[in-house]
Amino acid sequence: MELEEINPAASWSPLQDRFYRKLEMYDMAWRSIDLAWRSIDLAMYVISAAPFGGPIALMRDNSKIIRAQRTKRDIFIYNAAGTPFAQIPWDGARIVGLGWSEQEELICVLEDGTVRIFDVQGEPIRTFTFGHEVKDQTVIECKFYGSGVVILTGAFVFYAITTFSEEAPQPRRLAEIPEMTAAPTSWVVIEPQFSINHGVEVLAAVGNTIYVVDAADAQDQMLTDGPYTALTVSPNGRLLAMFSETGVLWVVSTDFQQNLTEMHTKSRAKPQQLVWCGQDSVVAYWSNILLMVGPNGDWVKHPYDHPIFLVSEVDGVRIISKEKHEFMQKVPVSVENVFKIGSLHAGAKLYEAYLQYEKRSPKADEYIRTIKTDNQLTEAVDTCIEAAAHEHSHKLQRQLLQAASFGKGFLEYYDSEKFVTMCQTLRVLNAARFYEIGMPVTYSEYSVITPTGLIDRLVLRRQHFLAFRVCEYLKLPQDRVLINWACAKIRQPAEDPAVVCQAVVEKLANVRGISYTEIAKVAFRHSGPELATMLLDYEPKAGVQVPLLMTMDQDEMALTKAIESGDTELVYFVIMRLKQKMEEYDFLRFMQSKPAALDLFATYAKQQDPALLRNLYITDDGKVELAYMDAAAAYKCTGLQERFTVLKSAVEPFAASKEPPFVARAISEQMELYKLQNELEQVSKVPWADLSVSDTIYKCLTSGYPKKASDVQSLFKVPDRRFWWIKIRATADTGNWIELEKFAKSKKSPIGYGPFIDVCMEKGNPGEAKKYIDRLAPEERVAAYIRVGALAEAAEAAFQQKDDAALQQIRGLAKNRQQVVVAIDNFRATLAQKK
Repeated sequence: MELEEINPAASWSPLQDRFYRKLEMYDMAWRSIDLAWRSIDLAMYVISAAPFGGPIALMRDNSKIIRAQRTKRDIFIYNAAGTPFAQIPWDGARIVGLGWSEQEELICVLEDGTVRIFDVQGEPIRTFTFGHEVKDQTVIECKFYGSGVVILTGAFVFYAITTFSEEAPQPRRLAEIPEMTAAPTSWVVIEPQFSINHGVEVLAAVGNTIYVVDAADAQDQMLTDGPYTALTVSPNGRLLAMFSETGVLWVVSTDFQQNLTEMHTKSRAKPQQLVWCGQDSVVAYWSNILLMVGPNGDWVKHPYDHPIFLVSEVDGVRIISKEKHEFMQKVPVSVENVFKIGSLHAGAKLYEAYLQYEKRSPKADEYIRTIKTDNQLTEAVDTCIEAAAHEHSHKLQRQLLQAASFGKGFLEYYDSEKFVTMCQTLRVLNAARFYEIGMPVTYSEYSVITPTGLIDRLVLRRQHFLAFRVCEYLKLPQDRVLINWACAKIRQPAEDPAVVCQAVVEKLANVRGISYTEIAKVAFRHSGPELATMLLDYEPKAGVQVPLLMTMDQDEMALTKAIESGDTELVYFVIMRLKQKMEEYDFLRFMQSKPAALDLFATYAKQQDPALLRNLYITDDGKVELAYMDAAAAYKCTGLQERFTVLKSAVEPFAASKEPPFVARAISEQMELYKLQNELEQVSKVPWADLSVSDTIYKCLTSGYPKKASDVQSLFKVPDRRFWWIKIRATADTGNWIELEKFAKSKKSPIGYGPFIDVCMEKGNPGEAKKYIDRLAPEERVAAYIRVGALAEAAEAAFQQKDDAALQQIRGLAKNRQQVVVAIDNFRATLAQKK
């Protein structure tokens, strides 16, 4: 095996008690999309690079003189290795600033306050504006941060937008700095997550001081050492680096309570860039000189003979030139412990032991014994694993992991999960760092963006195959990768929609539960509804399928899918949307073609919009349905004559239809009842509406119209049994006992005489009830006599029935009536003798 012959620490730069290193990431390709040029002068371009090893956007700087043949001001997007992604033709609108969102979307802020957003492939995503007020003032400068942007207008007012994810985010005006008549000499943004009030803050250098500006106030920090020509905030938002006009670099806390570093650079010229290298050192760049300043003012200088561009990262700074892409960072602790010259750390000893082992040297055993004696072998293994994570050289990664594996072999107990996970992580990172992919993500950055974030960035670059393999390797869901691949497939030059649909479906067929909605949306925007509707046929969830069909004006299919889903709420949703969208006549005709939905709509309209339901039946020539509506409407009329008139219009359609004859007959009888009740109202001057036939008979009898009661019985063929019940009840309710007795004697009762006794007892008149007991069947008389309290008669009836048990019951009820008791005892004795 070929081993590293030169210690990596040989190229480190010491800075006080720590070391910094510069790693070469890529040789830059720097060619345009059309291959018309192969070199680039970065000084002639406006440059913006996304963090976390993200893409680089370049646009010609109009303030610089460029060769006449390169007058076109397009925007070029490259990966970190200088391989082109896209070229965005620009229409000439003046761009004030280029930046990147957290989702690697390219943000272009124009002079008139318009914001245009593109993906890394140069495809437009959306456009919004800061509003008319900003347009009138014009934008003169802007600063980007993770999820938003702050602009400075020509009126020297700051406006902030805190998100790019909304279609039309609302800008927020920040407080104005008092008596500011010129733009700040420098200003910088503190992200909401790092500010005290959890809102956007701007630190603006005005005169000799700095103002902290938020939405509520602009506070003067009362500094006196300005003017400050360059400001930069550390990635964690805690520290602020300030470069003054006198050439002094200060590092203070962002609350201005601590002065941490003060260093005289001996250059009054404003740095072309001032950025942070990780969290604890500042990098300033002038033409041909890069100066790194660490804590306590220690510094390291690096010469460059060509222009460079600096990109601050959470753990270092990227240095981009026309030839190289380098990464400068503080040497991670684990790497320093292993490779620092003269290091006595257990990790360094384990690494050396491994090197000696590969050379077949007995010194390997000596190193291992020393480490084990100090009980530091576990720590040594962990250190080598962590150091491998921070190395970009495949050879060093391999050696460090092999050293860790070598050390594990001497441990009785060691959890190998950390080792296995690191091997997986490095395999993923090395794949992403490959120059054709061009994502120089460090282990620290990977820990921040997570594996899911890395996969999302691969997908944005349309590296779907690699993203899919990473998902497989890390056992993560693959849905998003496949959906994005399908969307990219759809955006390709036009093919037959059926062919594209088949290709997409075949690729996604084996993925359970995948949603086709997002793919269909892209298909609709890119090529219209044909392909989109084909794809939506495979969407398993009707709840997301149907609304999208509605937005694509595929109304008939949306209603069909809603009906097939069996979800009545979804059907109602489609019906209501169609009702709002279409003219009434067209809507009603459309509904008539969908019988399953028509029934649901009729149910809704019957309760919520009867007029619309009537129009539906008129449109469909539904005479019978209209007749039903008229019949129902008749009961809502107040006057009997009005009800009669409305019902009259409903009779003929029912008589001419195939509806059961009962319907027409019932309506005719109801009309007769209304007619009779109307006559009674005219005579009695009291209301008779809403009474049934039985109630009408009852009211006739209680109101003194017995002849009318008989007419109602005859007209509606009321059975005698019901009529007798009604008359018995009505007569008793009026207290006309003579008429009740006369009625009982008029002819044989079809319902017996028990009801006569019942109404008398209900009215508290047992004497009247007793009159009808003799008309009962003999076996019913005993209970009736007991009910009215005639115990003597009850005993005699029981004796006649030879019912000893009844006699015994009556005797129990007649304890205080001696004569009755004696008579019962005699009756029982007589019955006993006859046995």
